Amino acid sequence: MIYITPYFAISYRAAFRLLFGIVVWIAAYARVYKLVEKRREKARKKPPRSAMSAVTWGLSLGMLAVWGLSMACLTLVFAQQLYNGLYQEAADFADYVDSIGLRDFYDADYPRYGSQYERPDLVDYAMLGAIRNTQRYVLSLSNPPEGKLWLTRDVSVPMETAVLFYDGDGKLLHKNSDFLYFYYATQEEWDAGREEQAGHCGWIDLGEGGDDDPWLPFRSRSSGHISLYDYRALRITGTMKGTEIEPVSVEYLSDDALSRALEERGPTEQGIDEDGAEYVSYDYLLSDLDRAGLLEWETLFDHPGGAEEGLVTVYAYYLSLNLYDKQPLAYYGAGAWEDWESLAALAESMDFPAWEGMDGGFRGMSEYGLGRIIHFDGRTYRNWVGYDFGADEAYPPVEAYMIVAVACAPLQSAVVALRSVYALTALVAAAVVLLLRRRLRDRLIGPLADINAGMAENWRFVYTPDNKPRLWRETEELYSHYQDEIDHRRFDKNEISRLNTALDYAKKAEQNRRQMTSAIAHELKTPLAVVHSYAEGLKEHIAEEKRETYLDTILAETERMDGMVLEMLDLSRLEAGKVKLSRDEFSLSALAKSTFDKLAPPAEEKRLEVVFELDGNCRIAADEARIGQVIENFASNALRYAPEGGKVLVKTRSGGGETRFSVENTTERPFTAEELSKVWDTFYRTDKARGGKGTGLGLAIAKNIIGLHGGTCTVRNTDTGVEFGFVI
Repeated sequence: MIYITPYFAISYRAAFRLLFGIVVWIAAYARVYKLVEKRREKARKKPPRSAMSAVTWGLSLGMLAVWGLSMACLTLVFAQQLYNGLYQEAADFADYVDSIGLRDFYDADYPRYGSQYERPDLVDYAMLGAIRNTQRYVLSLSNPPEGKLWLTRDVSVPMETAVLFYDGDGKLLHKNSDFLYFYYATQEEWDAGREEQAGHCGWIDLGEGGDDDPWLPFRSRSSGHISLYDYRALRITGTMKGTEIEPVSVEYLSDDALSRALEERGPTEQGIDEDGAEYVSYDYLLSDLDRAGLLEWETLFDHPGGAEEGLVTVYAYYLSLNLYDKQPLAYYGAGAWEDWESLAALAESMDFPAWEGMDGGFRGMSEYGLGRIIHFDGRTYRNWVGYDFGADEAYPPVEAYMIVAVACAPLQSAVVALRSVYALTALVAAAVVLLLRRRLRDRLIGPLADINAGMAENWRFVYTPDNKPRLWRETEELYSHYQDEIDHRRFDKNEISRLNTALDYAKKAEQNRRQMTSAIAHELKTPLAVVHSYAEGLKEHIAEEKRETYLDTILAETERMDGMVLEMLDLSRLEAGKVKLSRDEFSLSALAKSTFDKLAPPAEEKRLEVVFELDGNCRIAADEARIGQVIENFASNALRYAPEGGKVLVKTRSGGGETRFSVENTTERPFTAEELSKVWDTFYRTDKARGGKGTGLGLAIAKNIIGLHGGTCTVRNTDTGVEFGFVI
């Protein structure tokens, strides 16, 4: 003993245990701390979890904890309510079994009082009936007890029961097992046609079953039910031991066989009743039909190795079957009860002398709790006839004992009964989690993600539809500040872009001006030279006979120069963006057809084959006059440069949000790669291939017109020629 203070002492063993506990606790703490640190280090190396994932997990775990705690409290409350009801049912079980068992024979208030001595078979019948009718005992919650608040309805809580009857010497008479009991008539009574007056009671022990069980047809047909509706009677041959019969052969009479016998014999009475309906009556005794040879008995089993002497034959009817379903509810793994396969076996194993004087119950042997209730009780039966309760004399000897046991599990039964509540509340909890998750996503995480993505994508505009849920104040302010920043950045960017565009335009305009000046000078040089030379000839009166020819040439060259100037002015206005386009909805196919119809004479002059592949649904919204100008330019080029007897293919089609137009003409030489790259340039002409006709401005004008419509012009070499087109 270690004395620490005068008032405190501790043994060496206790001190060692305390020291050992402290060491174990420190080691466990160090181990847990090390594991936590390793998890933290591992978490640091992982990429951070997304906000949506963290919110989902947090909400799910939080709701799971709240739901689990709520269901645990609900289960405990309901289990306590079940406990109250189950406890009362267990306490009243002995009285219930007594009321349908032996009370009639030992209570003077009942008509069977005292008949146990004249008809001991009725006592056996009552015992067997009590066992059968109380075996599947349940507490129904459909009609809860007065003043009790039940959380569910239409739920039945199973209670495992056991009922055992002993005689006065402690010999076991009957218990929960598989047995068949019935009324029967002897062979003599059967032959005399007195089976209905006989009313003897008997029973058969059906054993434990198995693969070679002769009673397997009974077990399979009953499927656990206590009545045998398919059997009208049994013919049993065996030995009698009191009221128990040990059969060696059994035959049965089925409903079908009885129906066939009655049909063969015919009705005993038939006619028409007062209402005019036909009636048929069958009055019969099974023994009469049997003696007439009308009954067909079928063999259930025959001579399974039983006795061959002292055999009797009886005819059993009003059959009742009991199959003991071993349903260990509270005694498996429950301490002292774990070695017993059933509650009946447990009750039978009790020390019988301990049951003496048991009318008050056996609370010392019972257990009560939310986990399990095992309640034992019993009754004694004595012959009180002639006993003077006022005199001080010993009680009459006990003639029979009834032992009952009830086992149930309130907590387990509460869990089973609340399954629908668990499922419903779990669905509600999941719906709440999804609702909260969606609310956080729409009003907090989603806007933050949009703004983050917008910043990562060079501060792009974040679209917020009108029907978007109203954001929280902080998120709304963040959206507003983000849009303001975008506006500032866009203004600065637009200003820089405008200045760069103006600078590029100025550079390009200067370059174009120089190129245009050179091109104009080059283009005007030839017609001016022609006009000048022909004008000098007229002035000098050279070749007066050609005066009209000279004048026509001068006028043609001036018209050519005028057209060139007009095209240059048009191109200048298009490039400067000063042309206003109208938006008319029209058929591109119809416009193409009408344009080529106007150019029919040149085509006929060169014997050209014009083929149309036009889409009838090809409608666009554009400036019809300008699109017609482009089509006319492409058409004129195709007709001009197609060889004699060549072919021109015109196509239109729409689909996928696009409208296409193309003109393909055959040619002797397609474009080179350099020509394809420069064909849209101002004043560019492939003179060698095309003969030098035109001003070189038409394709440039066409490209600018299509560009103003948001489209693109295309040119490519085909297998037979060249194709020009555009896509809007």
